[in-house]
Amino acid sequence: PLLLLDYGLVGLAAGHAVGQVVANLGAYSMVRRRLPEVRISPRYVSRDGMRKVLSVGGRFQLLWAVNTIVLQGVKILISKLVGVEWVGIYELADKLISLGKTASEAVVAPLMPAFASLQAGGDKLRERLLFLKGSKADALMGGSSFTFLALFAPSILLLWTGEAVPQSAWTLRVLAVGEASLLLTSVVSSSLRAQGRVRLEFTWAMITTGIMVALVVPLAPLLGYEGVVYSRLVAQLLGTIWYLRAYFKVAGLRWGEYLRGTRIPRLAGLLAVLGGLLLLAHQLLPRLLPPGLSPRWAAAVELTLWGTLYLGLLGTAVWRTYLEPDDRLQIATLARAIWDKVRGRGPAPPQVVVVAMAGLDLALPLTEAAAALGRAEAMLPGAAGEYIGSGAALRLVVVQLGPDSDPREQYVWLQDNRPDLLPRLVFAVGRDDPFYAEVAAHRYASLPDGETLRVDWGDPHGGADEPPEGPKPR
Repeated sequence: PLLLLDYGLVGLAAGHAVGQVVANLGAYSMVRRRLPEVRISPRYVSRDGMRKVLSVGGRFQLLWAVNTIVLQGVKILISKLVGVEWVGIYELADKLISLGKTASEAVVAPLMPAFASLQAGGDKLRERLLFLKGSKADALMGGSSFTFLALFAPSILLLWTGEAVPQSAWTLRVLAVGEASLLLTSVVSSSLRAQGRVRLEFTWAMITTGIMVALVVPLAPLLGYEGVVYSRLVAQLLGTIWYLRAYFKVAGLRWGEYLRGTRIPRLAGLLAVLGGLLLLAHQLLPRLLPPGLSPRWAAAVELTLWGTLYLGLLGTAVWRTYLEPDDRLQIATLARAIWDKVRGRGPAPPQVVVVAMAGLDLALPLTEAAAALGRAEAMLPGAAGEYIGSGAALRLVVVQLGPDSDPREQYVWLQDNRPDLLPRLVFAVGRDDPFYAEVAAHRYASLPDGETLRVDWGDPHGGADEPPEGPKPR
């Protein structure tokens, strides 16, 4: 309203200040309501309290300050080297870059506490798996967002500002490449921050800034504004490579393992092919828009049509060529849960639990076979223990062992927590062990198919409350 009343920048500043006050008051009231034992007041400020706060978060606050100075320093360089008027051009593109990070930030946000939990338990294998899976999801969400921004930058800016800004569109396309590479460092930072280590991230920020300054001094006089943008792009790319390489040394990770686990080369090729085809089609096909539309409305209709096509083609290509079987299984399970929640009903509980000691991806064939007995679900050991320990009624518990897995751990846990399920416990694959004969446990030396499980463990239409006491004689 203040802008519409022609208060200009004063109205913008006043609106921003009021918004900050309202947000802080809302956060304060929420804390008081949910955590009444927490007291927030200037009266409780003390030297000892400040010392404790800074000892825990001081390094992160310093890092935040450095990152802010670096980001704003680019604008200062632009104003000093090429003119103040170019700062606005750069700012338009930079705001859209921030918007493009939204999807990837939603992926990265929960990773730091997850890393902290795994590091506290000393689970190096699952921590590495989380790093690779998190990087894969981050690259997918961020890469697809920045590809769309780069493809349709002129239309996006026209929709936002109501006028064509070709310099900002060019800036957006160039910076999208560098920002997409920076997304790969977000998961690295989450892992390091979970350990309370920020020195490597701090060094990376200094190196990236140093490279940019070293490049911008000669390039800005030669190329003007374009030289500043190119300097930032090169600094981002080189800084990302250095940061990843330094982290891999700390984590004992190799480039080959990282690229195979994240499948980034395949994603980059997919986005390049899809982007090239859409860009070519956008240039060659006539604009099928209703006559008489204003430029802003025309841009809105165009983005809606091309955005729908982009999402459809991207989703199909990613599902078929980029995602692995365990990724598709997790997404399908999550989608079913969301759909059931929207419809007002929860998902049916599984009748068969497959404990994936060798990983969810390897458990997919066994889970599909176990569906012959009813709804089957593969779970990692921690999730399976939590679900089984809740007292769930199950027809069968199948433990799929890895090459070095010990069956005793799962058997003893079940004996202590759910002895009623021991007759319905079966092991699959793994190495030969006299333990199976000692406790009379059933084991399949190779993965059973659905017919074998159905014959051995009963009618799939039977209830989970009255399952068979063991495999039927054949």
